Amino acid sequence: MRRRAGLYYNLAWNGTNPTGGAARDRRATLRAGTRVWYRYTTRDRQKSAVYTPRYGWGFVVASKVPHVSGRWGRPPGPSRTPCSRSG
Repeated sequence: MRRRAGLYYNLAWNGTNPTGGAARDRRATLRAGTRVWYRYTTRDRQKSAVYTPRYGWGFVVASKVPHVSGRWGRPPGPSRTPCSRSG
């Protein structure tokens, strides 16, 4: 985290604001320097979904997350080894 930020479990999604909304259900305050795993930013660019090992998934103010440029890799395909049968 760039700066101290509240971590919220929910946003007030509704039919008039499908892009994001007010944060609800505060879980914790994350200190500056806390390592988080970034998932996405809401369409209104106000909140980012992040993961922390201690608290799980939540939303924080987007400007407080240091976004990393790059791209996602594809996972390897399924194993081609035969399945074992039981019984």
